Parts: sequence; structure tokens; C-alpha cells
Amino acid sequence: WLKRLAYQLPAMVASLPRPLPLSHRRIRLLRRFTLKRKRQPQQILVPASTPSQVEKAVPSPALQPHVAAIAAELTETARRNVALEAVRIGNYYSEDQAEVLRYIAEQHAELLQDSKWLKKYAAKLRKENGLTQRYNSSEILAKRHEADGYDVFVHADEAVAAKERADSAKSGNKPSWEEMDPALLGELQDGLLEAAAAAQGEADPVGADELVELLEGCARAGEIAAAVFCGERIEAVHEGGVPDELVDRLFEALKPLLRPSAVRAQPVLTGPWSETAPGKVGAPNPRKGLGRVLDKLIRKRRERELAQGGQAAQKAEQTAQGEEILQRLC
Repeated sequence: WLKRLAYQLPAMVASLPRPLPLSHRRIRLLRRFTLKRKRQPQQILVPASTPSQVEKAVPSPALQPHVAAIAAELTETARRNVALEAVRIGNYYSEDQAEVLRYIAEQHAELLQDSKWLKKYAAKLRKENGLTQRYNSSEILAKRHEADGYDVFVHADEAVAAKERADSAKSGNKPSWEEMDPALLGELQDGLLEAAAAAQGEADPVGADELVELLEGCARAGEIAAAVFCGERIEAVHEGGVPDELVDRLFEALKPLLRPSAVRAQPVLTGPWSETAPGKVGAPNPRKGLGRVLDKLIRKRRERELAQGGQAAQKAEQTAQGEEILQRLC
């Protein structure tokens, strides 16, 4: 019977159903799934559910040496934008957040190795946005911005604006900056660019009166950085100091910007104030510039009132102290 079985075995095997041929895509997916299971998991912490806990759970994804070398050639802003893109394409809902973070880290490494993608979007990757100014690469890969309430699937600036609207609606506070007509914003933008070109010696000088009007328009629109730029240009035009007749006018225009609700979250006016200075990371903080300009105006007002003497000087001293306290609190 063994001889008979050996004789019939080839026919029995030939009669068995054959498996369907695998396509190239199925072969790649199967190979990727197999490699993924064999790959050792990276030491990535699970992001916490609250922002305070996330600060203690920032991951440190271990990049391969050649991938780390590619990342080192990018600017800090570009690395953060690559991390944002990795979260956007790699994030998904799962109860196992550690697995989600591992997949995001894989997408991050693949993006860094995709030379065509890096070259195509090089200009966009170098641009700052609301999230790259708030988080570093490790915090982004840990999805800290998602834990803070930002939408990771939309553009960064849209996510910041949406969160600001949601926070304002929740607190009942409405933005106090003026929603200008696009034509007026265009005129402001043209005037600012002309003033910036004049500051660099590439255009005719801009008069002080025009700079004051630009400052007042930027302040009403909530454009704090552009308003500070105008204030600094006014100081540069008046080498001996801002005239007394302009001190009160400039102070009253800039003072509302101390309130966060009076500042536009996502500026629309661009210029030198929105660019990264050489040797530094990120655009300068406009609130620091606002503090410097207001401080000079306060001192100028105090000197003027003290020169008048008497009760006016005492009142000016008390007012100046109150304004300094308000400036520190805001």
C-alpha cells in the first residue's frame, strides 16, 4: 500500500487548489507588515491627556544616524514643520497611543529621507507658523499641540485661529481689534513695505506723519508687530526724541495692544518684523518690542510733566507708575 500511495501522491497534490498569485502591492504590504512586527519598538512615551502631564512625557524618537544627519542639515523651523506633517499623516485614533507614536515616528523618518519631498516643499518648510513658534520637534511628535486643543489635521495657522475663536467663545470675550476691509489692509501693507524699503535705503524716506498714520492703522487692526515696527521707525526719524505733540498720540494708539484680545492671533501684514533675524531661531517677540516703545513714551511723558512742575508733575508721576504696573501685568 505504501507503493500505491507513493504512486498516487503526485496526482493528489496536483488536485489541490492553487493559491492566487500575489500582486506587487500585496507583496510590498506583506513584507512591510513582517518587517514592522520584527522591528524593535522605540522608546517613546505615551502623551498624557492634559498639557501639564504632556510636559513630563515628551518623547525622544531615536533616528538612524543617516536620518539624523539629514535632519541636522535642516533649519529648526523646517524640522518642526516636518514633524507637523508627520503627525498630520500618521495620527489616527487608537487606545494604544504608544503604537500611534511609533507609527508617527516612522512617518517622520520616511519624510526626512524623501529628498524629492524635501526639495519640493523647501520654501514652505522654512516658513514659521503659529505651532512652530509654540512647540519644538519633540513636543510636536509627542502630539502635545493636540493635547493643548489644536487640530492636527489642518494647517497650523488655521488650527491656531480656530482654537483662539473657540477660547474666545468659551470665555465670552470677543476680539477688540478692528476687522478692516481688505482694501484698507492692502493700503497698510503697501505703506509698510514702502517704509521698510526706505529704512534699508532702497526707497525715498517716508514722512513722520505717514508713519504715525500707519502705526494707528496697524494698532486698530491688531497687528502688534507691524505697529511696533512703525514706532521704532518714528523714533529713528526723530533723532532728538519723539516730539511732545506725538507722544500722547502714539501712546494712546499702542496702549490697547497690551490686552491680548486686542491683538490678532494670526497676523496678515508681513514685512521685516515677521522674518527671522540672522543667527536666531524664530521671529522676534513683538510684545518685547511693544514694551520697549511704550517705556520710552512713558519716560518722555514723565519728563514733560516734571518740567512743568507742581501738581501736574505729581499727577504725572502717579500715572506713570500705574501705567508701568499695567504694562508688567499685561
